[in-house]
Amino acid sequence: MIHPNDPGTMEMRLAPAAMSGGDRQKNLRRKRKELGIKPVHVSPAERDVLAQALRVFELASASPLPAGVELPALVARLDPQPGLADVRLSLAVFEGQHKDELAKARREAAALKRRLERAQAADVERNAEVERLRDVVRELQQIAAELGAPIQVPRSPVVVSYGAGTNSTAVLIEMARRGEQVDLITFADTGGERPETYAYLALFSDWLVANGMPAITIVKKGGRAETLEENCLRMNMLPSVAYGFKTCSQKYKGEPQDAFTNKWQPAVDAWAAGLKVIKCIGYDADEPQRAKFTEDKKYKWRYPLLEWDMGRDECIEVIRAAGLPLPGKSSCFFCPNSKNDEILALPDDLKARAIALERNADLTTLAGLGRRWRWEDLIASDRDQIPMFEVPAEMPCGCYDG
Repeated sequence: MIHPNDPGTMEMRLAPAAMSGGDRQKNLRRKRKELGIKPVHVSPAERDVLAQALRVFELASASPLPAGVELPALVARLDPQPGLADVRLSLAVFEGQHKDELAKARREAAALKRRLERAQAADVERNAEVERLRDVVRELQQIAAELGAPIQVPRSPVVVSYGAGTNSTAVLIEMARRGEQVDLITFADTGGERPETYAYLALFSDWLVANGMPAITIVKKGGRAETLEENCLRMNMLPSVAYGFKTCSQKYKGEPQDAFTNKWQPAVDAWAAGLKVIKCIGYDADEPQRAKFTEDKKYKWRYPLLEWDMGRDECIEVIRAAGLPLPGKSSCFFCPNSKNDEILALPDDLKARAIALERNADLTTLAGLGRRWRWEDLIASDRDQIPMFEVPAEMPCGCYDG
């Protein structure tokens, strides 16, 4: 029998459990809400500094607490509440082994805190200035209207990139509920979407129109008239994500939407007037690391779910509250990142098309669409009721949208 005070037992009990990035974000968001802390979005450079500091603390917290070592004042500052001995022990850091690392982490954390405080103060001042300008604009509009010469104030058109998944569906529902401006909703069709995705597109587009939003505009890749599936067959290859690249999502998802917007008259007029198009993307609060872009010469990127602190669970709640079914996962039926159960749930005709694509590919480093194994073998083993494959880890591709 192992005594509960045995150091070996204590070390095992305090060992941090493995946690996915999404679970970690959910825990952080739950703590923020409990403490009433409003999320502050930082730049990629600031996130790097914070990540370095967190790695140091995680390294230190995984170290066993030697007998007789007092907890540093840092832990007391982090957790001033009494009665949380287990938390203090699990966060235990001690001077000596990690002295230099902790000192560096404290300096970086303090610098980050000062930058965030300055950014918050600047936001307050900027927001106040924006409100003052809006008041002036409204007054000028009223005077001009009374004089019979109404002023047309140019505004940036708002485009939502719809992926037909949970996240982007929740974005549009919430924007409709909040009465926000949306001028264009685009969906890029690779020609190989799942049947349920095409059905949901029609259903949701009707819902949007009924709720005062524009219908979904479906766009496709320009140039050679072929689907992603046809392109793979012609080139004797698998989708690029199978080889570790994401050019298939860029070529068949991102570029067609940008090409359509480039010729869309409201965008053309906005650029001619010196304005930028607002592009809304549905990255949720559980995946803030994906929000890498802010603006370029043509666009300003906006991430509404991050602004509203909505994670995956909140997105699901919003869709259900609107009386709509959940859209399910949006991806090509032959996407190499599909899970085993998603592959086996495909209709027989789509399974046959995926197998044909796999057989047609000239492969040297890969076995098939499963990278180290073939979908054809998985489907055959399921048909013969022989479980041969483990469930692969979740690997979202560039077009993944819940």
